[in-house]
Amino acid sequence: MNRKLRFGNITMRVLAIGDTHAPFHHADTLDFLATLKRRYKPHVVVHIGDLGDQHGWSRHERQPDAPGQGDEDRQCLAFCYKLYKLFPRVKACIGNHDVRLAKKCVKAGIPSRLHRTIPEVYDSPDGWTWDDGYIVDGVAYMHGDGYSGLDAALKCARDNRISTVIGHIHSVGGVRWVASQFSRVFGCSTGCLIDPKSIAMSYGKRYPARPVLGSVIVIDGTPQFIPMGV
Repeated sequence: MNRKLRFGNITMRVLAIGDTHAPFHHADTLDFLATLKRRYKPHVVVHIGDLGDQHGWSRHERQPDAPGQGDEDRQCLAFCYKLYKLFPRVKACIGNHDVRLAKKCVKAGIPSRLHRTIPEVYDSPDGWTWDDGYIVDGVAYMHGDGYSGLDAALKCARDNRISTVIGHIHSVGGVRWVASQFSRVFGCSTGCLIDPKSIAMSYGKRYPARPVLGSVIVIDGTPQFIPMGV
């Protein structure tokens, strides 16, 4: 993970973008994020992971009515290029969907030298860095693989022993704090920016918990979940 960034006396503002899963993102995603950019003027932007869905490469059965892999890739990149223009410099976390193609290559026995990297898959600009996680202004940011449930972010923060922002859990958005006599930490979930009605997200229709749409702004180490549409 990258070390803490120091901005002197400037009020540090970090925007953490929730899971987008392009091209199965919500139609209002870019407008919502543009509003957050204007309102908060973040110094650092973190994409919490799962930039694309890579539905066509899933180990699960592919929805027969979903776009073919070629169409999905083109539609995903069309969204990504607009996002890159809006945020040319981003610390991107690697999500479990972002590595779906790589896992398919391994399963097919393709040598690693012939694999496409994540920046190549998404054709991301030089201003986008990719890593498993980051520490920015004393707060950890990571996708959240391996965690589940309402307290996923708090569990992750306790394991990290540092305040932590995660995505991954589409049905949770918000902050929980815990404290001891020595310290205080929070676990924060970004929610997501998916289209719950999209074909790739149809599996969620049978679950009572539905996606919580939004993202997170962290100001001087204090997080706030911003729901989409508010």
